[in-house]
Amino acid sequence: MQQYPVTRIYSDTNGDSRFEDVSVPMNEAGEIGWLSDGLPVKSIIFREVEPSYDYDFHNAPQRQYWC
Repeated sequence: MQQYPVTRIYSDTNGDSRFEDVSVPMNEAGEIGWLSDGLPVKSIIFREVEPSYDYDFHNAPQRQYWC
């Protein structure tokens, strides 16, 4: 079974940002490649920024994936 690496960003009990490396199991799906099981979400937003974008350090406002 393949594993897809993901960095989990979260706030600890003190409100400090933390990073955790996790692996998402991937299942072989024939010629279309490897797929994970579905994950339940209310909504998801993707964002792309210019390389010059600079936003000062802050706590993440919600759960996030960093790929």
